[in-house]
Amino acid sequence: MSSYFSVQNTHIALTACGFEPTIIGFTCGIADGLIYLFEGKLKNTALFKVKEGKLDQWKQWCFLLTTARNKEATDSLCGENALEEEWILFSVGADHYVYASTSYFDTPLPSDKTLAINQEHIQQRQDCLECVARGETLCHIQSPTVRK
Repeated sequence: MSSYFSVQNTHIALTACGFEPTIIGFTCGIADGLIYLFEGKLKNTALFKVKEGKLDQWKQWCFLLTTARNKEATDSLCGENALEEEWILFSVGADHYVYASTSYFDTPLPSDKTLAINQEHIQQRQDCLECVARGETLCHIQSPTVRK
């Protein structure tokens, strides 16, 4: 299955982790270094407060996930039916917060706790972040980005 996606006039094949995404209600995301479209109705979100003195550690972990450990991280996401996971840092006064969002192809599967990358990710989250709240999508507006 393939379609056209208007990001820098690039034609992108829609296959990721062995899935054939349904083209209804488009959202874009990145997996395996490519941009994919998927039916983005399944999404988990949370807000975390960065613990005192842990900002640099969390930033270093995120850097590793996007560079040297990226292959492990994306393989793990595929095993969870996840399309993408993002962690966005922002500050309110002197406090730092992270908004986390994971979008799924299909019903989310639990992470494989035997994988080193998942064990380290859980440990880094426990060391650096405190969950403040879980999110609920109230509105999801998408532009028509696919043409036949």
